[in-house]
Amino acid sequence: MEASATKPQTKSMNTPATSEQTYLRTELERRRERLHTAVHSTDADASLSRLLGEVDAALARMDQGAYGICDSCQGNVETDRLLRDPLLHVCLECLSQEEQRALESDLELAARIQRALLPPANLSPAGWHVRYHYAPAPSAAIIVTCSNRRTDFCSYSATSPEKASPLRC
Repeated sequence: MEASATKPQTKSMNTPATSEQTYLRTELERRRERLHTAVHSTDADASLSRLLGEVDAALARMDQGAYGICDSCQGNVETDRLLRDPLLHVCLECLSQEEQRALESDLELAARIQRALLPPANLSPAGWHVRYHYAPAPSAAIIVTCSNRRTDFCSYSATSPEKASPLRC
């Protein structure tokens, strides 16, 4: 394990909460055990050693109190991203151009897959008069259940909850 010169940071609103940190530590330790076993097997691959190093570095950042702190700007790495990939060490704002393009490509692919899974636009079961609109959910969306027990999709456009426009169903 390599020690870092990063000073421990105090926890702010955007860093993972204690329960999330506990979950992430447990997952990283499990991943480390599996990788350690795989690295020492006869048909080990060099990428496994690199991945084991990344897991060790993430655990070291946790021990130093620097886990969830962006390596570039010292801001917070988004908690939801850490929960999906506990090895992250850079916030969205500090992604390289290549990483941004890869993320955009992944999001476009996800939208294409989601569109392909939706029912056809002209779906009309015999004997039913139906109005509907199916569309892939945007990245900022809320699913609400109205008082008449009907589920509606409501979208809004905002960069933060404080700037959210009123919901339109």
